[in-house]
Amino acid sequence: MKINSIKMSNFGLYAGEDNFLDFTATSLDKPIILVGGANGRGKTTILEAILLCLYGNRSYAFLESTPLTYPQYIEKFINRTNRNKTTSLELSISAFFEGENSSITIKRDWEEKEKGLQDTFTVFRNGEFDRFLTDDWDNQIEHIMPVSLSKFFLFDGERVAELMQDDSDSKIANSIKILFGLDAIEQLDLDLKTITTKNKTYKEMEKNDAELRQLHQEKDDTDEKIKVIALRQSAIQQDLIEQKKKLVEVEEKFSKKKGNLFANRNKVSSIKNETEKEQKEIESQIYERVAGFLPLMLVKNLIQQSLHSVELQERQRQESQEILGIERFLQQLDNIPQNIADAFENKRRRIEENMNIDNFHVSALVLEQLRFLSSCNEAVEMQAMTDMFTRRNVGANSLGVDSLYLETEIDSKGMQSLVDKIVSINKMIARLESDDEKLSAEMSDLRRKSDGIDRQLNDIMLKYIDSGETKDSAKRLLSYSVKIKKVLSEYKRSVKELKISTLSQIVTEKFKAIIGKKSLVNEIIFDKETLVMSLYNSAKQEVFRRQLSAGEKQLLSTAIIWGIIECSGQSFPMTIDTPLARLDHAHRNLFTKNYLPKAGQQVIIFSTDAEVVDSLEEKIERYVAKKYLLEYSEEEKYTKIIEGRYF
Repeated sequence: MKINSIKMSNFGLYAGEDNFLDFTATSLDKPIILVGGANGRGKTTILEAILLCLYGNRSYAFLESTPLTYPQYIEKFINRTNRNKTTSLELSISAFFEGENSSITIKRDWEEKEKGLQDTFTVFRNGEFDRFLTDDWDNQIEHIMPVSLSKFFLFDGERVAELMQDDSDSKIANSIKILFGLDAIEQLDLDLKTITTKNKTYKEMEKNDAELRQLHQEKDDTDEKIKVIALRQSAIQQDLIEQKKKLVEVEEKFSKKKGNLFANRNKVSSIKNETEKEQKEIESQIYERVAGFLPLMLVKNLIQQSLHSVELQERQRQESQEILGIERFLQQLDNIPQNIADAFENKRRRIEENMNIDNFHVSALVLEQLRFLSSCNEAVEMQAMTDMFTRRNVGANSLGVDSLYLETEIDSKGMQSLVDKIVSINKMIARLESDDEKLSAEMSDLRRKSDGIDRQLNDIMLKYIDSGETKDSAKRLLSYSVKIKKVLSEYKRSVKELKISTLSQIVTEKFKAIIGKKSLVNEIIFDKETLVMSLYNSAKQEVFRRQLSAGEKQLLSTAIIWGIIECSGQSFPMTIDTPLARLDHAHRNLFTKNYLPKAGQQVIIFSTDAEVVDSLEEKIERYVAKKYLLEYSEEEKYTKIIEGRYF
C-alpha cells in the first residue's frame, strides 16, 4: 500500500478547499517526503486525517481521545473561519485489490445540521464509484492494512517507545500474530473447540473416559492459572504506571529545589580538590622555570657569544699544549733541518697572533650549561610557559565556579528526604518489574503446558474416533473437527518455526543497523510459542528492558516495527510524526542516518524546526522526493501548505 495524496477541506487548521499534499513522487531511491512545521501548525492533524479516512470511528486517534463521542471528535475539526458547518477529507491510496494494483480514493464528508452531524462516506476505485468497497470498507481495509497495526505504521514518534513499556509483550505478540496470520488460526481453533465441546459424541467420551476427564480438568486448571497470572500482571503493570508517575513528580520537585546541585555537591568538592592540587603543581613548575634558566633566554645572544669565546679559548689552549709538546720533542733532536724549524716557528707565531686576549676560567659543568642554554628553543620554551599560565587561569576560573557552586544555600535535609523517596520509588519499580518478568516466564510455561494438553486431548479423541464407525453424524463432525485442529496446530507450529527464528534474526540486524555501535543488547530472540521477546548481551546473559536508556528503547521499538514489516513481506507507508522528540543528539544522528532512508518504500516525516533540520536534513537529502512547509498565518488564523519549501 502507498499513500498517493490527502486533501482536506475546512479541516482543523486548514481553511478552504485547496489543502492538498501529493505523495506520489516517492520511489525506491527517494522514499522520503518531508513535511515541516512548528508545534501547533497542523502536522498531527494531517496524520489524524489519514487515520479518519482509512478507519473512521475505529481510528486509534479517536479511540484514545476519550471522553469525546465520535460526533464531538469530528466537530472539533470543523474549521469555522468562514462560519463553515461542513468539513471533508479525501485520501487516495494505491493498494493490491482483486488481483491487481488499484487506485482507491476514500471520501468522508461531515455537515452540521439541526438533527446532528451528517456523515457521508464513499469509495472510488480507479476513478469509478465502487458500491461494494463503500459498503464493505471496514472489512476490506483489514485486508489492506489492519486497524490494529495502524499505530505501528502511522505513528507518533513521541509514543513509539511505548512498545517497550509494561504491556509491550502483548502488543508485540498481537502484531506478529496479525501479520503472520496466526490470529485467524487461533480464532478458527477457538471455533473448533466450541464445536467439539458441544458435540454429543465428545460428551459421551468425556463421561466414559477417566483420562479424558482428568486431562480436561487439568486443561481447565491450567487455563484458570493463566487468567489469574494475567490479572496479577495487569495489577503489577498498573502499579508500575503509578510508581513511574510518582517518580516523575518527585524528580521534578527535586530539580526545582536545586536537587542537581545537592546531588553533585560531593563530586564538585572532589573536583575542586583535584583542581587545587593541579594549580599548586602548575605554580611550582612556573616558579622552577622562572627561578631557573628561563630568564637567561632574554640574553641568549650574549650566552651564545660567551660559549663561542670559551670554546675558542679551549681550542687555543689545546693548540698551545700541542706546540709545547712538539717543542720539547724537537729539543731532544740534533741537527734539525732548517725547513722543519722554520715551519714550526711559523706555526707558533700564528697561534700567538690569534690568541684570544680574554681569559675565561670555566668548569666542565659550566661549559655544558652554556651549551644547553645555547641550544634551547626560546619560542618553544615561551609557548610552554604560556600554556602553563593558560592552564593556571582555567583552573582559577574553575575554582571560582566550584566555590560558588558549593557556597549555594541548599536545604540539605529536605533534599535528602527527596533523594530517599527517589531511591525508594526506584526500588519499588525494580521489584515490580522483576515480579512482572517472573510472571511472564510462568505464563510462558503454563501456555506451553496448555498447548501440550490440547495435543494429548486431540490424540485421545482421534484414537477413540478411529477405533469405531464414523457413520454417525455427530461422531463424523467430531472427527473432522479434531483432525482439523491437529492440522491447524501443526501448521501454526510450522509457521512459527519458519517465521519466528527469521524474525529474531532480522530484528537483531535492524537494531544493530540503527544503533550504529556496540550496545548492551547483542541479540533479540522471540519465543516460538509465546512470542515473548527477550534481550541478550554478547555473553548470552539476559538484558532487562529497564537497563536500556530512553533512546535505546525507542530505537529498539523502531527496529521491532522495521523487522516485523520486512519479515511479513508486506509493504506499508511509514508515516512518522515528531520522529526525534525523545532522542538525544547521538541517537538522533543514528536514527536519521541509519533508519529513515531505509524504513520503507514510502516514508512521510512530519518534523518540527528542532528535529530533521541542518546537518540531520543533509544526511537524508539525497533520499528526499518532495518537501512541504506548514506555515501558519496569524492574521487569517489558518495554516497554508507550501510545496517545495522546508524551513
